[in-house]
Amino acid sequence: ADAPASGEAVYQLEYGRKVRRAAVQGLTVTQSAGSVAVDTGAVQFDVDKLGRLTVRPFESPWQTSATEAAGGNLREASSEAELTVEESGPLRAVLKVVTSLVAEDGRKPLRIEKRIEAYRGLAQLRVHHTIVVQDAAKFTELKRLELLVPQAEAEGWAVSLAEGEPLQLEHPAAS
Repeated sequence: ADAPASGEAVYQLEYGRKVRRAAVQGLTVTQSAGSVAVDTGAVQFDVDKLGRLTVRPFESPWQTSATEAAGGNLREASSEAELTVEESGPLRAVLKVVTSLVAEDGRKPLRIEKRIEAYRGLAQLRVHHTIVVQDAAKFTELKRLELLVPQAEAEGWAVSLAEGEPLQLEHPAAS
C-alpha cells in the first residue's frame, strides 16, 4: 500500500471464501550472453558483459570515474566485468558488478564493486559503490569520485534530499 506524504488513503478489506488474490506482475530479470536485463514495470535497464549500466530510453551507459589527488584520471576498465545476480525475486533484484578503475598509464589501483538494486513498480535504482584498493598502496587519496548519468537535453531532473527542497539538475547544454 502507498499513500502520499501527509496524505490519506482508503483501503477496503475483503474476506471470505470467494475472495481471490489479484494478479500481480513481478519484476523480470533476464540473463543472456553475459548480460542481464531488468524490467521493474516502471523502468528497464541492462548491464552488459563489460559491466556498463544502461537505463532505457538512453543509449549511453552510466560511468564511474575518479580523479586521484595527484591529478591522474581513472576510468572503468573496458574489459569483461564480473556480473552476478545476487537476488531475483518478485519484489527486488540485486545485481553485483565488479570492475577495475584504470589509470591513463594502465595501472589498476582500485577495484569498484557496484550493487544495483531495483524494486518492482518503482522508476528508481539504488547504486551502491564499494571502492577497494588493489595495488601495493595501503591507502589511496582521491580528489573526486563521479557517477556520470546520461540525461535528455530537454528535461531536468530533481534529486530528493533528506532535508529541504529537492535539488534541481540541468543538462550542461541547457545552461
